Amino acid sequence: MPEAVRLLQTLGLTLDERDGAPLAGVSFHDAHASAKAVFSGRGLGVRRTHLQSRMAVRAAEMGVHLHWGTAVRAMHGGGFASRVASRGAAIEADYFVIADGLRSTLAAASGFRERDSHSARYASRQQFQRAPWSDCVEVHWRPSEQLYVTPLGDDEVGVALLTRMRGRKLSDALPDFPAVANRLAGAARTSSMRGAVTRTRGLHEVIRGNIAVLGDASGSVDAVTGEGLLSALRQAHALADALAAGEPQSYAAAHQQISQRPQHMARLLLLLDRYPWLERGFVAGMAKRPESFAALLRVHLAEQIWTDFAWNELARCWRAAPRPDGIRETKRNSACATGRNTGLPHAAGSYRERGL
Repeated sequence: MPEAVRLLQTLGLTLDERDGAPLAGVSFHDAHASAKAVFSGRGLGVRRTHLQSRMAVRAAEMGVHLHWGTAVRAMHGGGFASRVASRGAAIEADYFVIADGLRSTLAAASGFRERDSHSARYASRQQFQRAPWSDCVEVHWRPSEQLYVTPLGDDEVGVALLTRMRGRKLSDALPDFPAVANRLAGAARTSSMRGAVTRTRGLHEVIRGNIAVLGDASGSVDAVTGEGLLSALRQAHALADALAAGEPQSYAAAHQQISQRPQHMARLLLLLDRYPWLERGFVAGMAKRPESFAALLRVHLAEQIWTDFAWNELARCWRAAPRPDGIRETKRNSACATGRNTGLPHAAGSYRERGL
C-alpha cells in the first residue's frame, strides 16, 4: 500500500522499482464485470524475502542486533530467555515486543488471551515467472473464494488463493479462474506453494506490563483486506511513539484505532464472499461508478471516513444486485442506521450497528 511505502521511508528504507513492481491500484473481477480503483499514491508489489532482506540490512545499520536461528521462550514469572543448544540465558530489556505471527506461542505463554476469533479461511500462494499484465492488484471473485494477482517485477507475478473450502489449494482452484489460468499457461514457478490459515481475531489486551504484542500476534483480519503489513507498520510506529513518550499504555488506544478500519472492511468483503449475488451487484455497480470504488478504497486506506456517500453507494449496489429466488427487498431486511432506508440487507445492517 502507498502508506506502507511511506512508513518504511521514515525508517530510512526507500523502496523503488528495482525492488518490485509499482502498483497503481486495485481491480475487482468476476464472470460478469470488472471494476478498478486507483491509489492516491503509488504502492509496490515486492517479494516478502526481498523485503525482509532489505529491512534486516537497514536494522543492522541502525545498530539493531539480529540473532538468527535463536529460539526464545517465556519464563515463569515474566521475561524471556534465549536458548542456544542446551543452555539458556535471560534476556535483559526495559521492554519486550512479541511479533511472531498469527499463532504466537510467546504471546500465549505471556498471558495474552484471544477476545474473539472467527471467519477462519484458508490461503495458499505461489509466484510465477510471467510479465505482469496489469499495474493493479487484481482480485478475482468466485463463490466462497478469491484469487489475488500481484505484480512483483518485470517478469514475475504472485498469485494467492483465499477460500472457505478446507484442503483446497491454489493448484486446485486455478483452472476455475480461466482468465488468470490462461495467462499463466506454461509459466515457470519461481517459488514453492505455501499455505496458511487466515482469520479475524482480537486480543483482550495488547500490552501487559513491559510486554507488547505487534502485527498478527496482536490480532488480525482476514487477508482479503490486503493490508496486514500496513497495519503492522502503523502499530510499530504507534508503539515506538508510546515508548518514547514514556506512556506505554497509550499503545493500547492507538492499536484499537488502527485495527478498527481493516476489521470493518473485512466484514464488508466477507459479506460479499458469503453472498455471491451481492458480490455480483457490487462489482457491477463499481464498474459503472468508478468514482465510488475509488472513494471506498480511500476509506479502506484511512484517507476518507465513512460517510453517507459511501453508504449510499453500497445501497445502490444492493438495489442493482440480482436477487436469488425468494429474496425481496423489504423494510424488514433493510438497514436503517441513519434514519433512512439504505437498502442494504439485514446482515449488513448488523455490521453497521457494530461500527461498520
